Amino acid sequence: MEKLSDYQKNIMTLIQSKAWLKNNYSNSKGAQCPCCHQYVKLYKRALNSGMAKLLINIYTIHRRYGNFDFLQINEELTRIGEIAYPAYASLAYWNLLEPMKHQPDHKKYSGKWRITKSGIMFVENRMKVCSHVILYNKNIIRFDGPQVSIEDCLGFLYDYNELINTKIKEL
Repeated sequence: MEKLSDYQKNIMTLIQSKAWLKNNYSNSKGAQCPCCHQYVKLYKRALNSGMAKLLINIYTIHRRYGNFDFLQINEELTRIGEIAYPAYASLAYWNLLEPMKHQPDHKKYSGKWRITKSGIMFVENRMKVCSHVILYNKNIIRFDGPQVSIEDCLGFLYDYNELINTKIKEL
């Protein structure tokens, strides 16, 4: 029988380590990579009532301007008296909101966002999405949970009809 080279041993070790990690990083505690010692965990994020309300506010701002162009979400929400929680960026996982890519290479994003066609349909209650997303290193692994409407996400905290019909004060 031929002996394995150091290279082959390392490859086997990496393959085995990767398999072990894949079997262990999804538990609630996560796992430490046996190769690089990085802490690895899958995160389950819910589309919650605050995010749904925020999406309705963004939709309303877009409608106020009469278009769905990119805008500075933080500034626009502050202008109408709403707090711009950083959670709006999470709406991109469900493809409900999208960032504008920055033109020069020194920044990944410009800070401007817009609601997507899916986001519009979701806010208008014409589409449902999965209630949860499973993430690894901020990358989507899969969607999880039942299909939910925006009204499901708002729950008992907010009234959909009141939010969607509220007029935005003059800017």
